[in-house]
Amino acid sequence: MRRITAVLLSILLAFTLLLPLADQAEAAKSEPAVIRVQLRNYISNRSQISVKIDKGSYSVAGNPLLILRPGHNYEVKMVSGQLSLYDGSTLMGCYGTAFELIPARYGTDNVININGKAYIGAMTFSIDGAYVRPINKLMLEDYLKGVVPYEMPASWGKEALKAQAIAARTYAMRCLKPSNSYDVLDTTANQVYGGYIWNSSSYSNSNAAVEETRGIVLEYDGSPALTEYSSSNGGWVEQSAYSAARQDPYDLWNPQGKLWTECPWAVTYSKAQIDPAQINVANVYLAQNNTAALDAWWNSIENTTYASRADEKAMIAGLKSLLASKCPGKDIRITEITDMTMDLSKRTAGQRLEANSSVTMTVKFLARDAKTKAYDLETVVPPQDPNNPLPEGQIPQPVTVLKVSKETLSFTVTQMRTAFGANRIKSYLISSFTKDGNGYIIAGKGYGHGRGMSQYGAMHRAKAGEKYTDILNFYYPVVGRVTYSIPVQPISISGVSDIPDPYNANAGDLIISYSISRDANVTVKIWDSAKRQVAVAANGVSQKAGTNNVRWDGASMNEGNYYYTVEVADSAGNKANACGSFQLVKNGTPGRGEDRPTPTPTTQTGTVKVGSTLNVRSGAGTQYKVVGSLKNGTKVEVLGESGSWYKIKYGSITGYVSGQYLVVSGTNPAPTPTPPSTPSSQTGTVKVGSMLNVRSGAGTQYKVVGSLKNGTKVEVLGESGSWYKIKYGSITGYVSGQYLVV
Repeated sequence: MRRITAVLLSILLAFTLLLPLADQAEAAKSEPAVIRVQLRNYISNRSQISVKIDKGSYSVAGNPLLILRPGHNYEVKMVSGQLSLYDGSTLMGCYGTAFELIPARYGTDNVININGKAYIGAMTFSIDGAYVRPINKLMLEDYLKGVVPYEMPASWGKEALKAQAIAARTYAMRCLKPSNSYDVLDTTANQVYGGYIWNSSSYSNSNAAVEETRGIVLEYDGSPALTEYSSSNGGWVEQSAYSAARQDPYDLWNPQGKLWTECPWAVTYSKAQIDPAQINVANVYLAQNNTAALDAWWNSIENTTYASRADEKAMIAGLKSLLASKCPGKDIRITEITDMTMDLSKRTAGQRLEANSSVTMTVKFLARDAKTKAYDLETVVPPQDPNNPLPEGQIPQPVTVLKVSKETLSFTVTQMRTAFGANRIKSYLISSFTKDGNGYIIAGKGYGHGRGMSQYGAMHRAKAGEKYTDILNFYYPVVGRVTYSIPVQPISISGVSDIPDPYNANAGDLIISYSISRDANVTVKIWDSAKRQVAVAANGVSQKAGTNNVRWDGASMNEGNYYYTVEVADSAGNKANACGSFQLVKNGTPGRGEDRPTPTPTTQTGTVKVGSTLNVRSGAGTQYKVVGSLKNGTKVEVLGESGSWYKIKYGSITGYVSGQYLVVSGTNPAPTPTPPSTPSSQTGTVKVGSMLNVRSGAGTQYKVVGSLKNGTKVEVLGESGSWYKIKYGSITGYVSGQYLVV
């Protein structure tokens, strides 16, 4: 039954090769707002990341007043399991396990540099075990401009580059993982991404290929296809979900421009790995009890041996990893490969070795304990030197030497390519394995897995005059092309109003107007001159794209200089910040905020849902007096929010009602939160195993000014990042939010 099924599949795939890949009429589909790329390729594993701003400015999400600008050397460090941001040696803030830097506006006017490489878009930093991982959030089409020239030379023909752009776009769409912290890596594990490199004329060809195929995605059965590709298939396309195995007449060239049959890749491994004369030197040091010299020999012998033998150096490293399970806790130096075999009999439909094809290698090696550095030794009787025989009757004396151990390893061809290096064993299209008295030679064709598109094949097809559609038809014959719509740029804020300066708090509300590019949740905060948060004018209020405003009553605040910040976040989690400053005064003259015309806000509507009647109070809390009551079903105008209470208007009544009895609907709210005051302040309860430190600032770097027992109730005055400003008796300071239930 399996055989019949396989035959029918082969017939079906062969038949579909004759069908042209066609554009499909589809319901509107859209690319994602952003793609999230975890950066590892050029950063590796680090607990500290260098950050610079090449152009424009970036700010910390949640604290728009903390702005990063060009000319500074910033560092993101992991300290005691927490992320900290430094400007040189000055601590800027502590952020727990993750935080985000967002550009003043998305685009090439704001460029961030991570460990010497430029990127556009937002950058999230998170903790991954012992390392700090940056995640670049940017638009898919901009991501592709950093991928295509890294996967295929930008100097190649545009039609080949177009095919590459569509394959890369489709692959990225298939990799989207909304529930994960990132979608793709910037390595060959997914697609190599080089960041913002495409601002040079050297990349005009690859940029044009991305732009001219904008939004085009290959689909199979209504979803993005698995568009695999590799450097070269060696003349044979491997069977995949969308293609039967078959010869590729345009991929008979290797990178040097010769036929693969004329010039296959090959690696040679010698039998003798470490020169026996060198081992004799080590044994002399051992006999002399010269431990320092022996250790130096041990530490340098591989560098000396493999100085000009890169293939073998990679192979030896792989062999040592395979030996690890047989020699746990040992530091090994391989001296000889006494034998090697490889089974070439089992082949795929695309002529490659099957993944479980067997390889065996018998090796000799020296070893020592990886921790104690104690060498494995043995006692032997040295052979007689025929040119210098011992006197008659004298018996050769045994000597202690470095022990030569021997093991036979068995593994698959897949394990061999992983261990010895995919850039050495370039593919599984291995054509021959030979051995003689000196060593072993493995030869093959192609570079990569051979499934899907061959990049060299695409290049030669483009040279022969084929269009990108022809190239894709050959390599992905049973998929269709669908053009996805391109989303607008990530959320941004613009047109922030000229806040009255000074703002007269006795004359009415401060009106902060702005435009947002997408529907978003908006938070507006007020900060004092020391950049400490003192009020929240709007907290996560849903607003539509376009011009919006928020009103804030500053009557309870002292006169002085203040900052305001506007933070927005769209449904995809993209964020934007804006900020400004103003002077608050209190006098009888109306402030400019009431004089100048402002957009008329579209207020929200609320419907009372209560068993009998709902009290309307003069402030946001049950401690305020009742100024009216509303029946179930009454519709009211919602003016703003204050914690869990709404400020409402109904007829001549203006006051506050509990949010649990009001169902709110409508758009573009114009909230007027109650200013902070002692009666409406929040209460926090300490939840800690022993004692909770109270510090002079929002971070562990500030001095301790007091301590609180578990269960202590405190007055919450404000927030600063993940810390709360609190008051308890005569103590005023900051405590970590993870130990306070508010």
